Amino acid sequence: MSGDGTYNHGATVIVIATVNAGYTFVNWTEGGNPVSTDAVYSFVATANRTLVANFALNQYTIAVSANPAAGGSVSGGGVYDHGATVVVT
Repeated sequence: MSGDGTYNHGATVIVIATVNAGYTFVNWTEGGNPVSTDAVYSFVATANRTLVANFALNQYTIAVSANPAAGGSVSGGGVYDHGATVVVT
C-alpha cells in the first residue's frame, strides 16, 4: 500500500493497494463503509481519514470425473483456497 502520509488541505491524495499473489482487491473502506472499489483511489484532502484496503483470498474450483464413468470412481473435487493442498483420487 502506498499514499499514506500528511497532506495539505485541498491536496489530491492517491492511495494504491498492492495485491499479493493469491488475493484479489475488494475495496477501500472507512469506518467499515465502502468508499471505493478501485485499487487506486484518489480524493481531495479536507480532513483526517483512516482508510482500510480489503482483500479476499482467491478460491478455485477443482472438478474431477472418471472416463468412462463405469471405469471407477473419483473424489476430491470442490472449492479450495489459494495455496491449499488438494488431493484427488
